[in-house]
Amino acid sequence: MKKYTIWINSLFLDIIHLIMPKLIFRNYNNDAIKSILKAIGKVQYEKALFIKGIEDKPKKLKNFYLESNLNTLHLCYRYEYPKKLNIKIMKLENNNYIPVKEWIIIK
Repeated sequence: MKKYTIWINSLFLDIIHLIMPKLIFRNYNNDAIKSILKAIGKVQYEKALFIKGIEDKPKKLKNFYLESNLNTLHLCYRYEYPKKLNIKIMKLENNNYIPVKEWIIIK
């Protein structure tokens, strides 16, 4: 059943991409982000932080979010102090990372 769900979701995203190519979606679901962080693993996550030059590691789960423009999916973090800053930590290549529910249209 999971295979069919992924196939239908990817078909749906392909259709939306043809209709509205400039949409940006965000997902703030903590459970999805936890499972993605576990799947990525500590080594790959820390490597992505190092490549981006992030010395102050993200601490709050609530500030993580996923962002997608239908072509790519990124794991992002919103720093609140000393200034508000949104950083795309890493691009997620694997389709298994895509949560199905709780996407919000940003643009």
